Amino acid sequence: AKYAETTKRYEPEVNSIKARLAAASEGLGDALNVYLNLKKSGVKKPIVKINGENCGGCNMEVDANTLSRIRAAGHGRCPNCGRILYEQR
Repeated sequence: AKYAETTKRYEPEVNSIKARLAAASEGLGDALNVYLNLKKSGVKKPIVKINGENCGGCNMEVDANTLSRIRAAGHGRCPNCGRILYEQR
């Protein structure tokens, strides 16, 4: 009974937060899902900076084609660990 009361009391706030999250995630495309999946799988830093030509997470070298795509788009994925990579500008 107490659980039902608590659930009912917080339901409007939960729905409001869900609506704000949905509105905030519009335009992010697949990036939010990638981030959430990485976090869910235990990756501590799902978004990392490119250090020279290396992933800031796994420190593996990122190939030239991937680097050029990341530099053109502003972000991309590490082909080794799957983290989201960005280049600080």
